[in-house]
Amino acid sequence: MNKLLLIPCFWLVWVLIAAPDRQAEVLDIRQQLSSEVDLRSQSLTNAMEKYRMAAVLLSRSSIISKLFDSDDPSSELIEKVGFVQSIAGVSTLALQRRGESRWYPDISSVLPLAKTDQWRQAVQSAYHGTLGRAFYVNDAGRPIYVFLTPHYLQEHAPPAAVVLVAVDLGLVRDSWDVSRNGVSIWSLSDELMMANNVGRADKTVSVERLHGQLGAVLRVAAPPLPLFGSWWLRAALVTTLLVVAGLVISWLQERRKLRNELTEQRAGEAVRLEREVQQRTDELKKAQQKLMLTEKLALLGQMSASISHEINQPLAAVKNYSSTAQRLLERNDTDGVDKNLRQIASLTDRISRVVVNLRSFATREPSPVQSVELSEVIQDGVSDLVDRFPRAEPFCKIVRSDTAALLHAQAGRIRLLQVLGNLLTNAWYACCDELVPKVEISVSLKPDMIEIGIRDNGPGFSADVSTSAFDAFVSSRDSDIGLGLGLSISRSFIESMGGTLELRESLTRGALLVISLQRVT
Repeated sequence: MNKLLLIPCFWLVWVLIAAPDRQAEVLDIRQQLSSEVDLRSQSLTNAMEKYRMAAVLLSRSSIISKLFDSDDPSSELIEKVGFVQSIAGVSTLALQRRGESRWYPDISSVLPLAKTDQWRQAVQSAYHGTLGRAFYVNDAGRPIYVFLTPHYLQEHAPPAAVVLVAVDLGLVRDSWDVSRNGVSIWSLSDELMMANNVGRADKTVSVERLHGQLGAVLRVAAPPLPLFGSWWLRAALVTTLLVVAGLVISWLQERRKLRNELTEQRAGEAVRLEREVQQRTDELKKAQQKLMLTEKLALLGQMSASISHEINQPLAAVKNYSSTAQRLLERNDTDGVDKNLRQIASLTDRISRVVVNLRSFATREPSPVQSVELSEVIQDGVSDLVDRFPRAEPFCKIVRSDTAALLHAQAGRIRLLQVLGNLLTNAWYACCDELVPKVEISVSLKPDMIEIGIRDNGPGFSADVSTSAFDAFVSSRDSDIGLGLGLSISRSFIESMGGTLELRESLTRGALLVISLQRVT
């Protein structure tokens, strides 16, 4: 009866331990074999690629072309081929000219496959411009792989010759002997090509990979698996397994309890963090609202200063014209009074346009641009400068080429005139105290742009001012002359017209400001 009980006990041992252990061991062995087959495949690929590249490079080398310069192909050509073979580091190198059956040197002793269909197809592939391949085992039992590459003497002409490079794969096979597993290569027709010392034996577990470059199957096989040990040891392991299983179940229950407590703790921490994040978010929103209010107040202040800066100049001119008109009335000079009144009306129109432009600048509303003739705007800007500063007339010059006389740019006429007025006024203030003041307006052409340069011979910008010259309320003049807003507003006007305003380094003494506008053709 006890003997009959041994059968189900042994069956239980096999089901619970032996069979799973065997499957796990087989899976582990397959993973090891898979790693080794990848390693062997990569090693073989590297060797094949090295010699394939050597064959291709030799076929394209000018050295091969020079071998055909020999007048005596039967002696000097063979000697030169041997020299190239020695410096190229390949085991076999040979050449064959188109139309000839002879190889230099003769390869009949080292290539027993030279009369097979495989060899003829490989040579024909090379003469058709593709890479020919062939495999054989020499008399010494060494596996040899042959590359046949076409050689061209002229472009767009058929290959003039075929270059043969033979590779001894036995060097790769010798490295397989250190493996305890059987490593072998089989052709697609299931013929053995090469193997290590144990590669030919029947194997229990094996892994195969198709090696595309060699056109064969690489197989790594493990030796037969041994028996797994004594059955009494299996029975002891079953008992131990049951005890360990009970301990593991108890440990898992305790761990689950701790994990539930930790989950509850993390949930409470997440709620607390969410409240803190919401509180910080509310604080940031309040701070952002305060910042927006501060920016609006700053913009309001800048707008007020801008209006004061831009309207002050025409108002001063209106005052001068009105004073002159009173004196002309006392003299009964009605023509002069009429002229002054026209000037005053023009200046009030200008003030209105300035207010519109400044309002567009403050609210960031786009203003329309159109094609503007630059010569008229530049002349009007110079005229405004001379009206304000009559002394500047002989010292303000327009420098331009004849081709620039009728140039048109994409701009707003009033805004561009206002920018020119600001820049010319700044230039005159900078150089008016010089012995011979000079203000120049130049026009130059670029592929798609027009550049208007305004240069003076004043002291120029200092290093600390030049870096922030276009910032609001930055000025190199006294506060009673300017507020430091002209360049800031001018840049905003030019950018609203799709152009740029920049301070460039002047080759001579003084400052150079350049307006770049899109050219209209």
